[in-house]
Amino acid sequence: MRRAKGIIGEFPWNLDAQIKRRPYESLGVASAIGLGTGILLGSRILRAVLAGAVSLAFVELSRAYARRGDTQAEGSKPGGAAADAS
Repeated sequence: MRRAKGIIGEFPWNLDAQIKRRPYESLGVASAIGLGTGILLGSRILRAVLAGAVSLAFVELSRAYARRGDTQAEGSKPGGAAADAS
């Protein structure tokens, strides 16, 4: 388990060196990630949950972006919040 954590901890930074130094461990980690992804996307229930979570996250990010845009737009209008403050 410690070996796997060590490999995963170093994985994103030096991918080429990691694969050359420990080919079998890297292959095992890649296989585990692929297996987990396959199980997640292979189940209809889990796929529906994943789709719901992604769509909810997209809606919330869109709302936050729209609110941020409204706040910035109010400050730049002639009769907006910036004009009221002075």
